[in-house]
Amino acid sequence: TGSFTLKDLGLTSQRGYNVLDLWAGQIVGTYMPGSTYTATVPPTGVTFIKAIALN
Repeated sequence: TGSFTLKDLGLTSQRGYNVLDLWAGQIVGTYMPGSTYTATVPPTGVTFIKAIALN
């Protein structure tokens, strides 16, 4: 399991972000900069997401 806040990645838009799982092709949630994103990743795997700023 891995986790981080969007702010840790330099994402600071006060309106928040839609987080998209690029492999599943779906939005996994709306997150604010201080929100924690957590994913369970197999030992030899990766997760691939995209954060899209809300306007």
